[in-house]
Amino acid sequence: MACIVLLVFIISIVLSISINAITYRPVVLMHGVTRNASDLNEFAGWINETYSGIYVISVEIGNGADDSFLLTMNRQVELFCNTIRADPHLQKGFNMLGFSQGSLIVRAAVERCSLPVYNLITLSGINEGVFGVPNLQQLPPDFRKLISEFAYEKAVQDVISVAGYWRDPYQLDKYMSRCQFLPDINNELAVRNETYKMNMLKLNAFVMTYSDVDEVVAPSLSGWFLGYKPKSMDVETWNQSRQFTEDLIGLRTLWDQGKIYRFTSHSADNTFCLWQPILGSTTKASSFKLLLKWVVNEKEYIWFLKFDICRASQLLAIGTLDGQIQVWDLRHHMHNPSVDFVKLKNPNSKAKISRVSFNYDGSILVACSDDSRIFIWKRK
Repeated sequence: MACIVLLVFIISIVLSISINAITYRPVVLMHGVTRNASDLNEFAGWINETYSGIYVISVEIGNGADDSFLLTMNRQVELFCNTIRADPHLQKGFNMLGFSQGSLIVRAAVERCSLPVYNLITLSGINEGVFGVPNLQQLPPDFRKLISEFAYEKAVQDVISVAGYWRDPYQLDKYMSRCQFLPDINNELAVRNETYKMNMLKLNAFVMTYSDVDEVVAPSLSGWFLGYKPKSMDVETWNQSRQFTEDLIGLRTLWDQGKIYRFTSHSADNTFCLWQPILGSTTKASSFKLLLKWVVNEKEYIWFLKFDICRASQLLAIGTLDGQIQVWDLRHHMHNPSVDFVKLKNPNSKAKISRVSFNYDGSILVACSDDSRIFIWKRK
């Protein structure tokens, strides 16, 4: 997926609209393929810390990472809806975020399960499916080969989640007749399901994001419901896409009502980025202005972890999965952010950094790791 994108605007303005002055709507998170619910603990923790008292749940389906691609999408949506319905905290309405494959699960849940969802957010979504297994590096090589060659065979459709949203522009007839999931929730079949559209139109807001340098989702614009044109590798445009022109699930209606917000990031997997959100009030689309961007070597360790900024000293600290903390001086390195201000690491621990926090003037940095260690550094 895209690198660490600090979605402050989305979280602050759209996600956390409160029911009253002191109570926030609950938040439901759904992870992507080959991931676990625990992978979103840091994200959930950040929401909890920012909005005191808010209820956040990161949903796990089955055995997590394995079942995320060994259960069909239809089954995953069913189990997801069962979990939501059984949670007493979610009965009066909530906001919902889906990451990658999770974006399809949460949207299908809105359409099929008539859940009281207020705002729906899909991050690096795959709303128009994928085509190009070499980009799905999370999956084992044997599964990638199986999907690319036999995606529409019943034996594959019945077992592998990705096959359920595999959209081959050169075999759209097979996609429509054999693909068991995406044609249905995208309302592309001959018999339309008006309930799907009706449930989508109940949303207060539908936020969709994509990264234009995404190395996992192909085409990356699938996050905006834009897929490959028939028998072509050219991508559709918004106003000419079937989803928009035929209003299959209500996108055109939501757009006309000003309820769709589209965001773009411009980041790769091994890049840290700091963005300033820009709301396009007249275009109904939003984007982020890049403030800082720097490439690091620890590609496999980058994740959406806890970060902290000390306003007094303009220091930025980000924890990584291998137990390191990287600190930047935003005043001196704004134009050369590839130079670390300092890199901190405890030789006795390589556990994931779960918390980082400065004191008021930036002279002390405290970090907690997943092996229950607390580290304190004092700036000289």
